[in-house]
Amino acid sequence: MAVRKIRLTLSGVQYESTGPIIDVDFNSVSQDVDHEVTAIFGSNTETREYTVDVDAGTYNLDINYKNDAAAAGSDRNLVIEKVEIANDGTNYAGLFVTADNTTNITLTTDAIGDGRWRSNKINGGDKVANPAYDAGQPRTDDVEAGYVAGTHEGSNAMWQYVDHYSKHKIFTNITGTVHLTFT
Repeated sequence: MAVRKIRLTLSGVQYESTGPIIDVDFNSVSQDVDHEVTAIFGSNTETREYTVDVDAGTYNLDINYKNDAAAAGSDRNLVIEKVEIANDGTNYAGLFVTADNTTNITLTTDAIGDGRWRSNKINGGDKVANPAYDAGQPRTDDVEAGYVAGTHEGSNAMWQYVDHYSKHKIFTNITGTVHLTFT
């Protein structure tokens, strides 16, 4: 087994001065119980970090949202801003939350998609050229658009890209699951 880490960045929509209350389980082992997410969606975020000791493989991270409430003009929701994993227990990499690796979680646009989009890095308003680009080889990034949605830019991109993580919501009292794969 190996020590690995999971980091969740969360926020929520409060109702009656209370944020979303969640339980977090990893591989059916409790990591957090009755945690109130106090960060306000659109204003700030909070980070929860969990250390797990598991072999390489795919495991379930269950987020049980427990206190949905609604009234005319208001609704409490949980927002998963970002999911990251550290295979080595130290160096985090973002996980792109997609329809293929989740259950009961949707994009804030109400439909789960790729969970990421890529845009050209901008430096002072200018695109940043990829120093490894070989003009003598086929270009592998999208020539027509400013970003490549849902795909890696390939091995011969003309521009450097930055990943943007889509926010995801759990709207009702339910357990949302992210399938995490450690290598």
